[in-house]
Amino acid sequence: MLLGSLVAAAASARAETGDIARDIVRALRERDDRERAMLLERAVRGAATPGDADAILRRLLPRARTPVDTEIGVHALARLEDPAALERIGQTAREDGDLVRRLEAIEAIGRSEQATAADLLTGLQFDADPLVRAAVVSALGQRGALDDDVKAGAALDDADWRVRSAAIWALARAGWTAPGPGTSPFDPVPLLIGRMRREEGRLVDDCDEALAVLLGERYGARPDAYGALWARRTGRTWQPPEPPPEPPPPSLQGPLFTTRSQRILFALSIGESMKQEIVTPRLTGPAEDLLRLAGADLVAMHAEAKTKLDLARVHLTAMIRLLADGTEFDVAVYADSPTFAFGELVAADDRTRKRAEARVASLSAGGGGNLSEMLRRAFDARGKDPVGAAGGPDTVVLLSDGRLALPGITDRNQVTMAVQRWNRVRQIRFAVVGLTPADDAVLGPLGGGPPRGIEVRLP
Repeated sequence: MLLGSLVAAAASARAETGDIARDIVRALRERDDRERAMLLERAVRGAATPGDADAILRRLLPRARTPVDTEIGVHALARLEDPAALERIGQTAREDGDLVRRLEAIEAIGRSEQATAADLLTGLQFDADPLVRAAVVSALGQRGALDDDVKAGAALDDADWRVRSAAIWALARAGWTAPGPGTSPFDPVPLLIGRMRREEGRLVDDCDEALAVLLGERYGARPDAYGALWARRTGRTWQPPEPPPEPPPPSLQGPLFTTRSQRILFALSIGESMKQEIVTPRLTGPAEDLLRLAGADLVAMHAEAKTKLDLARVHLTAMIRLLADGTEFDVAVYADSPTFAFGELVAADDRTRKRAEARVASLSAGGGGNLSEMLRRAFDARGKDPVGAAGGPDTVVLLSDGRLALPGITDRNQVTMAVQRWNRVRQIRFAVVGLTPADDAVLGPLGGGPPRGIEVRLP
């Protein structure tokens, strides 16, 4: 008891004299990323009070230079045990005028072990800003606290697709056990089936994936098939409330995967590593049929492919040709820096598909592998605001070997942590086409989500 009092008194005295704030400021002056991270960890190690929370929120997070710096700050906030400190973080989440700081505070609350954290989040679920609502639902899902029909139903029915996406994956990660004696009466499966009936575009696929994760069987865009399976598992009756709607057709059904997304960015690496020679696999069955549907010339090009870029070019060209009319898309290629075919998402038609295909046909490999900047530009074509940028894709098809090279960030943790933090709000789904040998430490987390993506390896 005496030791605890002394520790609390020391932490309070430190906060009053501003030591933690000064230590943070000193640490942030260090230019070397690793050294700065160690200094920041040392600076926040004794954080305990509302004053310490303020120092992290006002001094560290707004000046963080890397995703690792941000992680140190958010983790320190999440560890605070003083209820008054948690309330200070909650006040920032509710009232701060800076969106990014609100989102970081929400993430910290979601990771807190304090029992009252879930109540703070629930109070923000109906915030006016849809980005805040998406962050809140992600945080509730991380805590396993999206656990009743009211909270889950409100999130799944939200007007903003990003909030609905966050809710779908929050429910999927929580797992499912058939309701019975001693188990929670909350059952997400009927809610997800109902959501699939009402969705269009990519979120139909998301509901399918989430239900497959929960129930262990996949039925595609057939909500009533999932309903019948749920009835068998629970011993209940499944009575569809209305005739099942026709599922929206795929916007892309190609040799590698199928999607219903209506806003797709294709991103292709053309760095030096894409010159690497490969042994092209032989096409068989449905994959060959779908590639032939895109064009007999592509089957011949596939057989003659010698490098990673050759093979990626074949599949990207096939996807462009097979893209349904009206689907919004753009094609970006990156080595030292990304360039775009259009600079904005445009509707697929004969003209735009031909222009994009001509761009892909003209490419050659060379230069760095600035994947970090490509990912930032995928979230915001200007590269300025990956969290708050309006519009943009809901799906990114990335054809890459995952190599990181200058002039971009070469630290895998920084790259993947940044994307995962942005995606707590943006909810972009990655379809990762990895050209092997590939860096799975980079590509794996992108495809793993949430939102859970698609992972394909070539050759």
